[in-house]
Amino acid sequence: LTNQSKLPFGIKTRLQDPAFLSQIQVLKKQLYSGTSLVDLLQKISQKKEPLKILVMVQDENELRGSGGFLNTAIQITLINNKITDYQVEPALSIDKLIDGRVEPPKIINIALGQNNWFFRDTNLNGSFPETAAQAAWFYNRFKNTPVAGVLALNSSFFKSLLKDLGPQTLPNGQMVTADNLPILLSSLTVDPQNDILTSLSENLMAKLKLGEIPFIPLARALFKEIEDQNLSLWFDSADLESSIPQEIVQKPEIIPCHPQLYVFDCKQDLIYLNENNLSINKLNLYLRRDQTHQVEISNAGEVSYNLNYQYTYPVPAPNNLNQAYNAYYQLYLSPWLKLKTVLLDEKELLPSQISESTAMVRKYDFYLPQTINQSHNLNLKIVSNSDNQNSKKTQTPYSVYFQKQPGTNDSLKFELKYPLFFSPKLLTTPLQNSASNTLTGSFKTLPREAIGVLFKSAW
Repeated sequence: LTNQSKLPFGIKTRLQDPAFLSQIQVLKKQLYSGTSLVDLLQKISQKKEPLKILVMVQDENELRGSGGFLNTAIQITLINNKITDYQVEPALSIDKLIDGRVEPPKIINIALGQNNWFFRDTNLNGSFPETAAQAAWFYNRFKNTPVAGVLALNSSFFKSLLKDLGPQTLPNGQMVTADNLPILLSSLTVDPQNDILTSLSENLMAKLKLGEIPFIPLARALFKEIEDQNLSLWFDSADLESSIPQEIVQKPEIIPCHPQLYVFDCKQDLIYLNENNLSINKLNLYLRRDQTHQVEISNAGEVSYNLNYQYTYPVPAPNNLNQAYNAYYQLYLSPWLKLKTVLLDEKELLPSQISESTAMVRKYDFYLPQTINQSHNLNLKIVSNSDNQNSKKTQTPYSVYFQKQPGTNDSLKFELKYPLFFSPKLLTTPLQNSASNTLTGSFKTLPREAIGVLFKSAW
């Protein structure tokens, strides 16, 4: 600020308000994402040939790996960042084009009883680049239309957009608003080939192409999805893929520690539980999942996790739905972490029921049906299979990132126990001392950054 500049009246008081500071952080993230998106759009505009993008419209009331059930496909043609053509159709219409047999993942046969793989079930993977590449293959193979990129949009985007745009009238006369959209999506349609989400997508795409949707409401809805980590994007070219903002790169990966801890040779733990609802119903509309995680650092510096996922039904699900919530899980961990046990309501899952693979990250798959309209507790015990910490250092960093799955909105209660000869010197996330050697935190939604602590060792 120059000497002639004056701060707004009362700004010093507002800067002491945590809610105001939180709004500033959101704005900073949006500015960063906006700048990154502008760079990406500039690269796209430099492409001389038309760019075809596949938009997967997903319903998070039926949770899938990339956010929700793949309900609708929108194929958009871009030339100089302008929409020159588009096509909207239900995913089921593409499924009807599939000729022959496509070998499905094993879980498709186990949970859904299907011997074939369909377009609507391509988004089961917790790593969006893998999901997007598979969806692009299906679209190319059976629509004979190669796509250069894939964007995943949840129905929450349409709810945000409708708040600004106001009610939309569909061709059948149905009025859709931000308030009634969740109710309409939960109802079975008379014609599944022309459902609410597909009709709404067609309605909005027509207005978007004609320039009848103002930029501000569209940008606001997109930024909210980015902020909530519900948006996923992928390109098949390396130059465009590398330009995607980090907030839209939905894949399990080892990311560096918080900048405040990175200089201390920090090794960040990754824990990402991805969940698929394979019940063929919209049970996630009624189901709530809350997380309570207890972490302990031993005197030897080893870290162990006791993770609890509490399932409840605040509003009972209708009796006409299947009586089981068929949950397929993919657990992604840092390579130095290892899953020890899986328990559902204190009953341990057999080792033969868990598959494990290791690439850049360690991955576990398991399938756990649950009776609906009953509370359940999923417990995961995880241990470090090597010394992640070094308690002999005078300063010891600890950092963990609980990655959020698109389409979820879990709360988190976090507890970290540490040796008595440790004392917290730096906290990257708001935590409180609840005991002599315990830090706790409570979050309405999963933190978007790692929970990090720098400990000072007293020897």
